[in-house]
Amino acid sequence: MDYNTLMWVTPSGIQKQPSNSYIKGISKRPENFRVLERLPLEQNDIPITFGEPQESDITLVVLDCETTGLGPDDGIIELSMVRCRYDQSGKLVTVDEELSMLQYPGRPIPPAVVEITGITDDMVRGKHIDKTRVSEILRDDPLVVAHNAKFDRPRFEQIFPSDYRWACTMDGISWPMLGYASAKLGVLLQSEGWFFNAHRAMADCLAVVWLLHVVPDSLQTLLMPSVEVVVEGAYEIKDTLKSRGYKYTPNGKYWSKRFDMSKADAELDYLKPLCVYKSRAYTREINPRTEFR
Repeated sequence: MDYNTLMWVTPSGIQKQPSNSYIKGISKRPENFRVLERLPLEQNDIPITFGEPQESDITLVVLDCETTGLGPDDGIIELSMVRCRYDQSGKLVTVDEELSMLQYPGRPIPPAVVEITGITDDMVRGKHIDKTRVSEILRDDPLVVAHNAKFDRPRFEQIFPSDYRWACTMDGISWPMLGYASAKLGVLLQSEGWFFNAHRAMADCLAVVWLLHVVPDSLQTLLMPSVEVVVEGAYEIKDTLKSRGYKYTPNGKYWSKRFDMSKADAELDYLKPLCVYKSRAYTREINPRTEFR
C-alpha cells in the first residue's frame, strides 16, 4: 500500500500524516488523541440492511440540493434523495433507495460553486431531473428531511411543487442546548466521532441518515409535535433569548424557538415578566406540510 495516498491536506494547506503514523503516539498517550471514523454508508452499497424491518418502522426521505448560489433565483444543479427506515427507538433499519441527478441550471455555474462542489458545466450540460423518479421515491407520503430545510424546500418545490411533510435536522433540534458547538452537519458528526466528504448532495444525505442513527432521541425530537414560541420587540432581552437558543429573523424582526407542545406554556410563563414596553411573546402552530417554504 502506498501510504502517501493516505495523507490529507487541511483547508489551510497543511499536509497531515496518514493515520497509521500516529499509532505509536496513541499507544503511549491515548488521552492526547481522538479518532474519527469514516461514515459507513456508501451510495454504491444501497440497499443496506441493519435490522429486520417492522410495520411500525418510520420511513423518511432525506433530501439535499446543490445550487448555483444561495439566492432565491439560483437553480438546482444536483438533487439527491435517500429513502430509509428507522425503528421506533430511532435506530436505522434499512437504507432502501437512492437517487442522485444533475440538472443544467440555464446558465454557467459560478467558479466558486465549481470549486466547492466539483460540479462543472460539462457535467450538467443536457441533464435534467426526472420527476417520475422523484415521485416514485416519495410514494406513500414519507416525511422529507433536510439539513437546512429553509434552503432546500423552496428550491426543490420550484421543480416539484408538493405538500409533503418536512422536517429540518438543523433547525428542528436545539443542538447548542445539547452541548454541540455548532449545528453544522460536519461538526455534529465529528462530535460523534465520524467524518465524511461534504459538499455533494448524496454525501450530505447519507450524513443526515447516519446522524439521526447515532444521536439518541434525535429522530424522536423531529417527529414530536411542536409549536414555535415567538418574541417580538425584544431588544431589551435579546441576550437572554440568544442564550436560551432563540434565533432572530431579521425580515420579521422577531426571535423564535421550537418547543414540544408540553413545554411551550412554561416557556411563555418564563417570558411574561421579561416582556415589557412593546415586546410580546406568543406561540405559533407549526404545520410540517407548509413549514420552511
